[in-house]
Amino acid sequence: MLDSSFLISLSDDQRMDHEIAKAYFYSFMEKGVMMHLSTIVICEYEVKQSVPLTIK
Repeated sequence: MLDSSFLISLSDDQRMDHEIAKAYFYSFMEKGVMMHLSTIVICEYEVKQSVPLTIK
């Protein structure tokens, strides 16, 4: 289960942990790991962030 800080770091290339989050995301994708988000995490993320169309 992913948390809001992971999503924020993944979508904001100015954050210190962006490259780490991106590496985990692509690793999960390559290995077929299911990534789950709770409704609360999505709500927390959307309050402060816009949803990117691509990951930089």
